[in-house]
Amino acid sequence: MRWFFYFLLAALGGGQPRSIFRWVSAAPGPAERFGCFGLSVGLDSFYTNPYDYTEVALRCVFTSPRGRVDTVDGFYMTDCRIDTVTGRVSGGGAGHFAVRYSPAVTGRWTYRIFCEVKGVRQWGPSGHFTCVAGGDPGVLRVGGSPYLSFGGDSAFIPIGENMGWAHANAYLDYSRWITRLVAHKGNFIRVWMPAWGLGLEWRAGPMGYEGLGRYRQSNAALLDWLLDYCRQKHVYVMLSLDHHGQVSSKVDPNWSENPYNAANGGPCAHTWDFFTDARARALIRNRFRDIVARYGYSSHILAWELFNEVDWTDDFRFHRAEVAAWHAEMAAWLRRLDVNRHLITTSFGDARWDSLTWLLPGIDFTQTHYYTNKPIDSVLSSGVARYRAAYGKPTMNGEFGLAGGGRGLAAADPGGVYVHNALWATLLSGAMGPGLSWWWDNYIDPQHLYSCFDGVAAFAGRIDFIRGRYAPVGAAVEGPAGFAARPGAVVATAEAVRGSEAGVGAAVAVRAYALKAADSSRVAGWILNAGGGRAASRVTALRGAVLEVRGRRNGKYAVGWWDCREGVVDGTDTVWVRDGVLRVACPVIDWDKAVIAERVSGMNAGKVSGRPSGTLKGSGHGGE
Repeated sequence: MRWFFYFLLAALGGGQPRSIFRWVSAAPGPAERFGCFGLSVGLDSFYTNPYDYTEVALRCVFTSPRGRVDTVDGFYMTDCRIDTVTGRVSGGGAGHFAVRYSPAVTGRWTYRIFCEVKGVRQWGPSGHFTCVAGGDPGVLRVGGSPYLSFGGDSAFIPIGENMGWAHANAYLDYSRWITRLVAHKGNFIRVWMPAWGLGLEWRAGPMGYEGLGRYRQSNAALLDWLLDYCRQKHVYVMLSLDHHGQVSSKVDPNWSENPYNAANGGPCAHTWDFFTDARARALIRNRFRDIVARYGYSSHILAWELFNEVDWTDDFRFHRAEVAAWHAEMAAWLRRLDVNRHLITTSFGDARWDSLTWLLPGIDFTQTHYYTNKPIDSVLSSGVARYRAAYGKPTMNGEFGLAGGGRGLAAADPGGVYVHNALWATLLSGAMGPGLSWWWDNYIDPQHLYSCFDGVAAFAGRIDFIRGRYAPVGAAVEGPAGFAARPGAVVATAEAVRGSEAGVGAAVAVRAYALKAADSSRVAGWILNAGGGRAASRVTALRGAVLEVRGRRNGKYAVGWWDCREGVVDGTDTVWVRDGVLRVACPVIDWDKAVIAERVSGMNAGKVSGRPSGTLKGSGHGGE
């Protein structure tokens, strides 16, 4: 009640309360466009919990050179230092408040801070700063396309992996992983905020947390650093705010340690009360408010992910409606707080869930998670097709892996064949980017599998996804006479393998995935010779095959064949299309090939043969 006596004494003194603003310090120099302008603020310590926005809420009003007004929250922090040799975090003594803001236009900006204490507002100092041009393209958006962009007609294709939490040391681990990812053309990671990772709120105890409504500053500082580092490296982050285990007593259970649990003094008698209890929801909103205030300036947050695999929370099937209502509430809350309007998503462990949530207008894109020992390219491609059709939003595969966990992966697939195949299949099935592999710390990194990203990144860079309005198209691969009759060398169309996930089996040895431009003049595709399963070295080379794509504009096409591992064109051809059917003779395919065919001129009746220009080589029996 100190705030009450503070204002009461001022009133009895016959004047306005003296200023609660002890000092304000602005970041020196100009701020870059889409960078960060910051304020540090010292307030009189009239509060008991500086993280509680119902007790004390520092806010700042920014006015742009064009007159646009944004009001953002401040947040409480303690200064921490990260040792760049050991990665250890120190500090966390006396704290202060701060404001962060990302200016979107160049010129002279003005600002004024104010503080709300139990509904009473007091205005503080004002000031100005200059915003100058920089190289940051801004915040990613969803438009009328299944692909993301920075607000224009050039697509951003996220290419990367999960990096859910550190293996041992957050600073050292993320520095190493991200540097290696970027060296192989990666630009995207997915990061969780669990208690054992970069979480902020958890049960008070030896892990360094302080209980409900108070936020661990060493982790907050590490996340500050991580987002800054990602900006330097041009990497974007999907930040997963909550995860299933914290609200589960059965699947990866952490409920017994959760401060929201009534057994630990929290408001929730049952796990599902996390989504419905008024006090629990207020505490979650407060935490989200702190997260947006501290990190919402960052253009390198690709999306806020409200929940990881929320269907693994206890008795989800009986509480679907409540969970969907929670998502609607929290998505609207983030949208209200976040002046930069970062994208919002969530995730489910089972691709059958959940239309109630995915159809919410506050959810910007969908995602699937798959762990399977069926042909992973087929499974992931099927999920992309279903989600595109069902929800009409951009979609991605947020997690994939082989069933059975990460143990033994290095022996079962040391070269990352399944990772490679999943990346190419998702990109060429119409996802907003290649899928995200799990097992980043015990498989991708120790096996040095970052090279899986090189080829697919280079290929994606040659496709104009948004301007061309690319969409999936059926592609068939025809073999020479007798090829289909050979055991283990059945040829199938993309439609055949997409038709039924349950029906996909080892008998399908060749699969094709393709995208077409809306004007039917360009095709990008990928052909997988999967006869050897996960061991590409055991695949019998495919010779004498022909790729066929219907619905093309007649004319002359330039064809480039790509080495999928190196990401370079290693063969070219020229073909003529007649009667709307593109037929291209394939080179020898030992594992896989990618192709781009682009119309370069119209019909010339004197030159059209209607047949591929290449020669079908081989014995007619499916290769050697």
